[in-house]
Amino acid sequence: MRAAEFEVFGHRAQLEGQIPSDCWIFLTNPSPTRVRGLSGAGAPSATARPGGLRGLAERCVKLFYTTIKKMVEHRHARMETVADLLISRISSGVVVARPTDPFSTLEVHRIDRQRWKEAPARPGVYVLYGFVKDSPVAYVGMSTTSILGRISSHHVTASKNWFGTLFAVPIDSPVLCAPVEAELIRRIREAGVVDFVDNKVQPQAFLDAGDVHVGPALDNIIDALGVLLGTDIFTPNLEDEVASDVTIMKKVTPLARVYKDAASQSRPRLASDPVDAAHSWIGSQIVAWGKFIGPEPDNRFLVFAGSQFRRVTLDPGNVTYGIHLNVDESQRSLQKEGVLDFENLIFIKDHVFQNWSRASYAVSGKATYSGGYHWQQIS
Repeated sequence: MRAAEFEVFGHRAQLEGQIPSDCWIFLTNPSPTRVRGLSGAGAPSATARPGGLRGLAERCVKLFYTTIKKMVEHRHARMETVADLLISRISSGVVVARPTDPFSTLEVHRIDRQRWKEAPARPGVYVLYGFVKDSPVAYVGMSTTSILGRISSHHVTASKNWFGTLFAVPIDSPVLCAPVEAELIRRIREAGVVDFVDNKVQPQAFLDAGDVHVGPALDNIIDALGVLLGTDIFTPNLEDEVASDVTIMKKVTPLARVYKDAASQSRPRLASDPVDAAHSWIGSQIVAWGKFIGPEPDNRFLVFAGSQFRRVTLDPGNVTYGIHLNVDESQRSLQKEGVLDFENLIFIKDHVFQNWSRASYAVSGKATYSGGYHWQQIS
């Protein structure tokens, strides 16, 4: 794939965010180094004039090629979802996506900011999306009476004019609005793909409520939002960073242990806790324990024998199907190693994961659960 073809996708900002700044400057301003070979036939190559830039050139092109490849694969993975949606232009700046399933009542409205008055005056949830200082930002809200009324009273002001697009999802049952909003907030925050504007609500009370209607509705909403938005803001990037011979010096080493939401508060030790356990699992009716292997910034995280887990649910029609296949493969590998008991859904023996998010994927069966939100310290 050539760079010119990539620009048609309109994802320049997303690509720029995934490539280190020094590499991005090099790719967009390659002189005195000339980069060539950006074709789809194989791994690209780079040649450089004398000056010791060949290593940087090779790394830049490899990152560029790999990033485009991942984004194209994700785009192809969404094609079945697109085929199942009927997207209609209602007016200038307003489109509505509906499933082709005649029994589905889902509607997702994509509305440009200047057309906000065309938001549905119905109960439901909404996502505001825009850019602040060239970074993508999202906000999730809901109304049990009127999305239009909520937008009019809370967001159409001079101090809140950052968003460029409104995505509105009417929900016939007002009691489902809060649980769906809470799950959307969790997915976006844990994915960490975009900056998130805090809406000051406490969603924990509505998470993992067990309502049989929330899960299917949430998956369909996320699929449609991904299509209309043109990018996936709900799924973390699980791919390992591209290996390189070039060392990039970081100003600050990222902390491995940033506790968020309910996990930011430790809980008292219980008699049932393993003696060496330093963390316990939060949510999804799962009982599990873990601990970090070494001091900060060591990311390795051990999950104790006796911890419970849930099997991954695979839905080929879901936009997250690809990454959940990775979770399924990981769980099956752990079963073969004698770590997981699929019949009783428990860890048979201790196991050390690369980090606490990888542990979260294995425990929850969900590739959208981040360690910082689900491992609570035991005091």
